[in-house]
Amino acid sequence: MNQLNSPNGIDVDSNGTLYIADQYNHRIQKWLPGASSGTTTAGITGSSGSSLNQLNKPQSVVVDSIGNMYIYDGDNRRVLQWPEGASQGIVVAGNGVAGTSLNSIDYAYDSKVDSSGNIYVPDFNNGRVLKWTPPSSSGILVAGQISSSGSNADQLNQPSHVIFDSAGNIYVCDYGNHRIQRWLNGSSMGSTIIGTGTPGLGSNQLNHPYGIAFDLFNNLYVADSDNGRIQRFNLTHA
Repeated sequence: MNQLNSPNGIDVDSNGTLYIADQYNHRIQKWLPGASSGTTTAGITGSSGSSLNQLNKPQSVVVDSIGNMYIYDGDNRRVLQWPEGASQGIVVAGNGVAGTSLNSIDYAYDSKVDSSGNIYVPDFNNGRVLKWTPPSSSGILVAGQISSSGSNADQLNQPSHVIFDSAGNIYVCDYGNHRIQRWLNGSSMGSTIIGTGTPGLGSNQLNHPYGIAFDLFNNLYVADSDNGRIQRFNLTHA
């Protein structure tokens, strides 16, 4: 239980407990502060599958304030809500089949949950971000187009990760367009706040941005993957 196999996503709860999407072991590992090994808190070690007690290459995990885990279950193309201590999850987004309909996810590397329990999924292959409000079986489009990738202001190209602020604005790692897009709450268009749309090493450029995170001071950190660096941007006046 002290080993991992291609971990892909992590989250830390308010107690400092670390949750890890242990991709090729098809499980979520929970590591208490100071522990030298983890415990399996979702999935079955080494056993992939589509049953509700199984995972198949989980890509991300986030934990809410009451201990529910939300897992993007990669090759099962679904998001599972996994209550603390439960032996299986509940499907809250996706239907398990790749597609372009609003109840489908083609593929994703991330999912996020806001304080109201809404689930956001950057649908990488479909160039869009969908929002699910449980118990709805379909999502609604909140960024990008239904199934048309591109570089226009109303389009995305391989969105990899998403976060949001307290006003409900959405920030998207637009991986294939080498930029970060901000979509104001309810808007049908995004605006480029970081990047030029062209890959490069300049301080205002990105090359396949993969992950984003805010700190408490409104700084946005970007994992600028193909440049091998982390960039920090202050958005106070963006």
